[in-house]
Amino acid sequence: MTAKLLGTTAAHNEYLRIGVDGGYVGIALVMGFMTLWTWRWSRGLTQAERIIVRLIVFCFALESITDNTLIAATASVLFAFLSAVFARGASEARERASGAQ
Repeated sequence: MTAKLLGTTAAHNEYLRIGVDGGYVGIALVMGFMTLWTWRWSRGLTQAERIIVRLIVFCFALESITDNTLIAATASVLFAFLSAVFARGASEARERASGAQ
């Protein structure tokens, strides 16, 4: 079904692939939740780290225009790395908050 709609078996565009599988709602959900996840968890980082992490996710979104990023193994590594950065940021934010009291 996907190959017939795309006219090929290789969609080298993540948004096109998601659009075929989930429609505009699927694209909006993926983009919305990625944005919320990044924004929510990057708040605990320092300003420089926050800017860098948000730029990384923005560039990842741009790369998705020309590549299948979410189904690649490198995406798992990226999300594991970002999760570790967010966890460290949350831990440091708790330490700063407890030290201020």
